[in-house]
Amino acid sequence: MTNFEGIISEGVLSTLMTRAAYRSVQEHKKGDLIVDSSAHYFLVPLQIDDEIDIVPVIIELSRRFCKIDIEMICRGTRVARGMLTARIL
Repeated sequence: MTNFEGIISEGVLSTLMTRAAYRSVQEHKKGDLIVDSSAHYFLVPLQIDDEIDIVPVIIELSRRFCKIDIEMICRGTRVARGMLTARIL
């Protein structure tokens, strides 16, 4: 899932950010998530061997709805940011 320059594709990074959001909601509520919308902004390209930290922050969590802000950090620099809204079943 890289291109010819060795940079990770946006689809892989979006999936990682979505999975991190899912796991953070699972710590607070039981149930499954259905993603309503997600917006991801990639600021810096990542190489395949870079180690990243994904930090999800729950902005709003109700009985049926949640909003999560997701930040991806590599070597102290923000490389991606996203906002995800989802319904909880």
